[in-house]
Amino acid sequence: MPFGSRISSDTQRASVENLHWCRRIGLVGNYVDEPSLERWNLSDLTGRWVPEARGDRLDLALDAITVATVIEGYFDGPIGRTPEKIPQIIDPLLKILQCDLPVGRDPLLQAFWSVWQRTIIGRSGEWKRRAANNWTGYLHAFQAEAEIRVSGQVQTYDAFLDLRRHSGCVYPMLDLIEASYDFEVSPETYSSLVLQDMMRIVADVVDTMNDLHSVDKEAECGDPHNLVLILEQQEGISRTEAAAAVQSMLKSWCEDFIECEKRLEDGIDDAADYFLTGEKVNIRRFVAGMRDCMGGHPDWYRVTKRY
Repeated sequence: MPFGSRISSDTQRASVENLHWCRRIGLVGNYVDEPSLERWNLSDLTGRWVPEARGDRLDLALDAITVATVIEGYFDGPIGRTPEKIPQIIDPLLKILQCDLPVGRDPLLQAFWSVWQRTIIGRSGEWKRRAANNWTGYLHAFQAEAEIRVSGQVQTYDAFLDLRRHSGCVYPMLDLIEASYDFEVSPETYSSLVLQDMMRIVADVVDTMNDLHSVDKEAECGDPHNLVLILEQQEGISRTEAAAAVQSMLKSWCEDFIECEKRLEDGIDDAADYFLTGEKVNIRRFVAGMRDCMGGHPDWYRVTKRY
């Protein structure tokens, strides 16, 4: 991995506070147990995702990643093979993104509400719409994955990656870079082709690292949503060979990211007048955040016992 890894100095405190929050809001005991939270070590993941975050900003990021992980784990169970039941779960979550108060006292809804409300404090209307769209893409992906599981549909490489970019929750996690550091990339910059390419690469890198570490678990339970398994099946090669091919893809994607970064820097220099308002600083903070996301991820896999 050609990107450095660093971790927030406030990670240990945030881990303790996150456990207290999960207890208070009811996630512990209803959706997850304390030993699982300890095994996942999401504080290490979050501290490497936003290593300059401290205090309530780091707490927000860790709570958001915890909620996303709990949601993912829920759909890894039987509900993930009953697509007709999934709207009952995701529709109330989607309503929260429209700032509707959650109905009832379900701990997952309360946790998602808490995360969303804290995320959007001080953010512009355009940013809120973008963040809501990214969470919506994540939640809708579970419906699509469930339908593929029960249908036995064989996924193509391109179709798999397109869906995986949403189901991996990377785009909402990238929004946490801005929320944690209290800045926004302008809508024009965010929608630019080069930044979209860079975010897509980050999603592919992060999701595919996950696939490498979870392949045996997913093969054992018959879950087809793994790039290693797809290559193994489609190419007629061994799992070891498929894993090696995926590792080569990771290397190539990282090289592509570096090339995109050069293009972006050239664009900033060529449009210096446009970026006098501070947008240049925001762009570079976001790019540095993406580097942190990719660079810190391998170190988290060395300490987590989630897979």
